[in-house]
Amino acid sequence: ASLAQQENGGYGPNAYHRQIQALARELNRPMLVGAPAGERWNGTAAIFEHRANVVHLYYADGVQAPQRYDKIHLVPFGEYLPGIDALPLLKSMFLRYISPYEVDYSLVPGRTRTVFEIRGEPGHPTRIATPICYEDVDAALVRSMVYADGGSKRVDMLVNLTNSAWYPGIAQQPQHLQIATLRSIENRVPTARSVNSGISGFIDSIGRVGPVRGTDRRSVDATGWAAAVVHYDSRRSIFGQVGRVPIMAMAVATALLIVGGWFRNKRQYW
Repeated sequence: ASLAQQENGGYGPNAYHRQIQALARELNRPMLVGAPAGERWNGTAAIFEHRANVVHLYYADGVQAPQRYDKIHLVPFGEYLPGIDALPLLKSMFLRYISPYEVDYSLVPGRTRTVFEIRGEPGHPTRIATPICYEDVDAALVRSMVYADGGSKRVDMLVNLTNSAWYPGIAQQPQHLQIATLRSIENRVPTARSVNSGISGFIDSIGRVGPVRGTDRRSVDATGWAAAVVHYDSRRSIFGQVGRVPIMAMAVATALLIVGGWFRNKRQYW
């Protein structure tokens, strides 16, 4: 269907945009919204190239922020085809016989660690980074979102927008919540999670979880909403300031101890 037909039918990019604007104004609250994005090459048909997985910010008055966040760390095979983009024959065979989709669904990774600012007290906006879905598994990426190069905090909290509807079981959702908890502890920032099939809710900067809306151990579906007063944390963690340097130092020290022990044992037999 053409974009014009989509708009006349009440759905499509502009229709959704207007609905979100109206909802933000009705609630008088800013909204972070996940969406697919792309460049339209054909003026009449919905043919998109350079697709991306993005987050938009709508202010409480319905105005859309000029910047967006494009997902940086894409999921192999789920969001791009690793290693076969340069091999057209192999790629076409994959799309035809293995992939659930017949078209190339590869996304383009983002490059900018966008910080959204939500208007609060004059001179004190709330600064938010938005790792998308499984990006919060990557500790180094999340740290780079929270901390500037000099080790200072550049955000007050994380908001994770996740699609967990791919997983019909009950194990993945608690595991992902545990992973998100580690990111809050590592970086000393609270996290708000919005997950389309649970577990949605809040994590504070020391890893305490709640309130949440999540699974009942029988179903992955969760309806409703959760609200909490989020307390910001001005403290900076060692991991946030120096990254993996202590980990690498311990790894090198361990390797040297292993090699030294091996040579010492060898000398006993010489």
